[in-house]
Amino acid sequence: MQAGNAHYRRGADLPATIPVFPLAGALLLPGGRMPLNIFEPRYLQ
Repeated sequence: MQAGNAHYRRGADLPATIPVFPLAGALLLPGGRMPLNIFEPRYLQ
């Protein structure tokens, strides 16, 4: 079993809390990839 770049032998070895980044209609887990379109000028700097 793998979560991000860490490997676990069984489910009981997984951490109690796993950080996630919620997006409308999607869930990006650690180590996951999702193309995003950055269009707001304040984020382009």
